[in-house]
Order: sequence, then C-alpha cells, then structure tokens
Amino acid sequence: MIYMNFYFFQTLICVVTLLMIILCCLNTTLFMKKLWNTTQNKYDFLATFLISSVVFLIGYGCMIISDHYSVDSFNLVYDMGPYWQMQIGRYVNCGVILLAEQMGINQVIMQRFFMVIWIVTSVIMNVMITVGIAKQMKVKRSGFYLLILATSLSFVNVFAMDLMLFSEMAMVLIPGKLALGLAVQVVLCEEKEWKKWLLCVIYLIISIGSYQSYIGIFEVYVLLGIYLKWKDSPKTRWSNSFGVLGVGGVVSIFNIVLVKILVHFGMIADSGRGATFKISKILCNIKGVLDYQVSFWKNADGILMPYVMPVLGILLLYIIVLELRKANLEKKLFLIFLILGCYLLGFAPHMLEGNQLLSPRSNIAVWSVIAAILVLAISHIEKIFNIFGKVIAVALCLLIGINCLVMQDMAANEQSMNAIDIMEAKQIGERILEYENETGNTITKVAARGDLNPTYYQPNSRYKNWELGARIMSTYYSNYRLIGYTLNKNLERKDMSDEIYEKYFAGKDWNCLNVEEQTILINDTLYLVIY
Repeated sequence: MIYMNFYFFQTLICVVTLLMIILCCLNTTLFMKKLWNTTQNKYDFLATFLISSVVFLIGYGCMIISDHYSVDSFNLVYDMGPYWQMQIGRYVNCGVILLAEQMGINQVIMQRFFMVIWIVTSVIMNVMITVGIAKQMKVKRSGFYLLILATSLSFVNVFAMDLMLFSEMAMVLIPGKLALGLAVQVVLCEEKEWKKWLLCVIYLIISIGSYQSYIGIFEVYVLLGIYLKWKDSPKTRWSNSFGVLGVGGVVSIFNIVLVKILVHFGMIADSGRGATFKISKILCNIKGVLDYQVSFWKNADGILMPYVMPVLGILLLYIIVLELRKANLEKKLFLIFLILGCYLLGFAPHMLEGNQLLSPRSNIAVWSVIAAILVLAISHIEKIFNIFGKVIAVALCLLIGINCLVMQDMAANEQSMNAIDIMEAKQIGERILEYENETGNTITKVAARGDLNPTYYQPNSRYKNWELGARIMSTYYSNYRLIGYTLNKNLERKDMSDEIYEKYFAGKDWNCLNVEEQTILINDTLYLVIY
C-alpha cells in the first residue's frame, strides 16, 4: 500500500511538472511571436535579443567549452537525488529530475548541452523583463541599449556564476527561468486584472519551485515597473504594489507549507534546512544578515577585487539621492519603499532559515536591486553624450566587464581544482586495480575519514568561499563517487570504524596525497584518510 501511494506521488509530480514545462514553453512562444508582430521597430527587439545573447555568452560561454564539477556533481552522476530537491522546497526541480531519469538523461554528464539551453532560456527571460520595463518608461535608443545591459546584470554576475558552477543546476533551472520572465511580463503588461494575477501566481509557483531566490528578482522588477509608470493613480499604484508583495508572500508560504505537509505525511524526509518561525532563531538570522552586509559591500563576499563594491555603493547612493531630490513626497516614500523593501526581500529567505546558509548564490536577488537603481539613472538620460549618461554607461560597462572577467576566472579556477581532484581519484583508483589484480578481491566499498587537520579547500585555489575552491575529495558524500567514476564502477560508502582508524591512521597528518600511506585495502573495502 505504501509503495502504491509513493508510486502515485511520483507519477503526480511528473505529470504536474510536465504540464508546467508545456505551459511555460507555450506561453513563451506566444509572447515572442506577439512581440515580433506588434513591435513597431523590430530592430529594437533584435537588439535586445542579440545584446543579451552576447552578454550571457561572454559570461557563461566557458561553461559550454569545458565540463565543470561541483562538490555534489559526482554523487549526482549515480543518484540524481530528486527528493532532496523536494525536501528543500524545489518541487519543480524534483519533477524535472524524475522526468530526466525516465528518459535516461543525467544532468551532470549532459551538462554542456543543458548549459546551452539554459543560456538561450536566460536570454529569452531577459528579453521579457527588458521589454516589460521599457514599456513603463520613455527611453531613447541609447538608453534602451543601456537598459538591456542593466537587466542582464541581474543574471550575469559573480553570485550567479557561483550557482551555475554547480553544473547540475543548468537542467533543473530552465522552467524556473522562463516562468520568472513570464511572471514579470504578465504583471507589467497584461491589461485584464484577473488574468494578470492568476497567471502571476501560476508562474511564481513554478519559478520559486525552481529556485527560491527568484522571488526577490520578481519583486524588484515589478515594483520598479510600477514606479517608472508614475502616471497611474496613487490608489492603483499602491494597490498593485501591495498586490505584488501579497502574491509573493502567498506563493512563498505555499512553498514552505507544501514541504511541511509532505514531511508530516512521510512522503519526504526533513532536510533540516526548512523555514523556522521561532522568534529567537529569526532574530539570530537577522543579525547574520546584518553582519553579512559588511562582507558584501567590501568585496562581494570575497569574490570581487577590493574597492569595486565600495565605489559602486557610492554611485548607487548618488543616483538614489538625485532621484529623491527630483521626486515629490509620495514618490520619495515609494522609492524608499521600493529600494529598502526589495533589498530586504533579497535576504528574506535567510531570515526564516532553520539553518542559515548565506552563500553568494543564494543572494543573487541583491544584484537585481543594483540593476534596478541603475535603471532609474538610465530613465533620466536624455542624451548618451552628456556627462551623466557617460558616467552611467561607463560604470555599467565596467561593472559587467569586471563581473564577466571574474566569472571566467572562477570557472577556470574551478576546472583546475577539478583536475587535481580527478588526478588524486585516479591515483587511488590505480591502487585499487593493483590490489584487485594481486588478491582477486573486488573493492565495492569506500570508508573515508580525515587526518588530524583535513584540508577542505584546495590550497592553490584563488577562491575559498563556501563551495568555491572546495575539494571534492574532502566531501564525504562525493569522494567515493569520484573514485568510482574514474574506475567506471558504482562504489558504496561505508563508515570507518575507530578500530581501523586507530590502527592505521591515528595521529597522522599529511599535506598532500600519499597513496601508499593514506589507503588500506582489506577484503572488499578501501579505507582512505583525507589529508
């Protein structure tokens, strides 16, 4: 009976996910067709598509050229972990993985193919957002080109690269990306109120079911669009704004409650990363978010070179002050509400986390706030050749350029660190083959523990931030998978007993791999100590 219930649950997920994908693809196609047929100047449409394509290819093209592996990747080669995605509230990702499994598709092995699709999807999404924002403001052609660059910044930045270096994410994020673009577009451009809000809810359910941080990006661009379209009445303006916040809140609550219901009925396990409503924990999380601001505005959490973020912060404050000086009281209040509200929303998921994880990739929405402030400046550019226009154009190009350069370096660094891990795994694999040939035994299990001072980050890595620069061989749920991958066999993980550790490895500390000293093979098990 339990098996039948679970089978039904799995089938339901697959069917619903397939319907979501069809809905997103169909409506995206209809939107692009409508846009092409109704755009008075098709040159602007093509420019949006081409400029977005160039920016995304510069940022992420390296991910197509070569394979990259995260600390999770090799584990996912053997077990794609669909229900782990469900446990952390990414139900769309769960469905996508289940469908892929049915078709014999692996997200890691086929990462380059899906990266191409992800880039195309991202470009289309950026077209949707750019067109939606452009309709809310009067912008000249030069300003329009800058607008394309500004919206691209939301997704072409070092925090987004931190996410995409998890190469397994490309496949699962595709529906969420399309849904995000559609959600922004429908709220800003749909005339029928009931249709606007209904579709918005559906698209947001899909979007945050792919990646929860997308909710912050949605709120930023929709509230920005409402601000730019100031001709609406105050009642309409504020009601739409609170409506957007309300929809976002409802969908976020739906995400949290769905996971808790599934955990309660035993359909999925508790990940330990779910939302908490304990006041003491929330206050602790708020303090963590406040402390994080120093790290972010110093050097983008250790990723960007010094002075980039402080200089950017000064420019953004200057733009905000200029905007406030030009605005009446209501517009001032709305602008403060827009910037502070959206900035806080970018960190809102972290304030409710049961186990706070302030990784760069989880804070990508903050870059949309930066992009939105730059859009405010662009909206006031009368001529590209005046001093203000030149400053904004140069700043925007430099910001994207610096991000792209560092993104390339992040990818190259990760690939170099991957090579070290793979080399070490191959050396251990050769030791296994020698043992199997000499003894006739077959190694099927790996038991790994650390030495006195195990090294989590690769010593030569230029980035040592969360999983950036982390050693796959130091990751216990992946190192045995990597060794198995080099041998083309599915190895099992096993705990190393204290008896074995004390007998062979106790009190020892290595600084590099010494296969002879750090491996012991007994019967069907490799005992490995990590330096």
